[in-house]
Amino acid sequence: MLRTQTPWSTLFLILTSLLLSSAIDLSSLVLSTEAIVYEKGTLEYLSLIATWPVRSKDEVLPTIVIQPGNVQDVANIVKFSNNHKIFFSVKGGAHTDPATASDIVIDMSSRKNISIDPVSKTAVLESGVLMRDIDLATKPFGLAAVIGVCYTVGIGLYGFGGLGVLSRIHGLALDNIIYYDVVTANGELVRASDTENPDLFFALRGALPNYGIAVSLKVKLHDVLSNFYGGNIIFLSEQSTFRRFWQWFAPYASDRNFSLRTFTYKLTGQPAVFLVDLVIWGDTCLLYTSDAADDLLCV
Repeated sequence: MLRTQTPWSTLFLILTSLLLSSAIDLSSLVLSTEAIVYEKGTLEYLSLIATWPVRSKDEVLPTIVIQPGNVQDVANIVKFSNNHKIFFSVKGGAHTDPATASDIVIDMSSRKNISIDPVSKTAVLESGVLMRDIDLATKPFGLAAVIGVCYTVGIGLYGFGGLGVLSRIHGLALDNIIYYDVVTANGELVRASDTENPDLFFALRGALPNYGIAVSLKVKLHDVLSNFYGGNIIFLSEQSTFRRFWQWFAPYASDRNFSLRTFTYKLTGQPAVFLVDLVIWGDTCLLYTSDAADDLLCV
């Protein structure tokens, strides 16, 4: 059973963990010889539960971490957890907290296979793949997938949206999914696409963790026909400086070859900091200079 995110559920899980023994009897769990089980107290266990968000010192840690050796292992873990009323969660790229108060964490980070078909311009990604892996795998073919802007995010991004530098031309990352292979809540492996289980396919694109564990997915790739230029500029002065930059950029805003993101940081008692991340693909290099001589952006 998948852990929910409400405060009452969290409290219930903590109390349940206190009542359960420190060990889980895995004698009835059928795993392949390639599967690895990590228990508390080992260095491998500590490295596998590490995530990008900083953990609370009071956080309840999982009892065990299992790295499945194949897809059937994932299905067997789900069925085992259901039969024994054990809470589990799934870890992919570890960019978010994988519900570590669960009894079992299914760690998918070792499943990093990527299969590229340059003819159909598609890629099949396993569930441990990170955005950087996709970029590095597609580059030799002159192709690119729509991915996010952070290289350390996993394919969970394909279950929530995925806004990247190609999105103005090719849509969100989830708009480019051809199919998911998922293990459902009852431990069945199914394919979800426009033609197979279309209702599930619709639900997975936006609410993936609520409906299954994605063991792999197939995505569209796109030709990279030009050079990419990019850069950041940080404004340390008042908002009017950033406004002048926006006025400079406005004539280009309708050009889909541009991607622009802005961030605002404000510390108590300190002036706001404006960060602009701008990318262009094409044969043109634009130059922007602000009033400050050290503010320079070439894209």
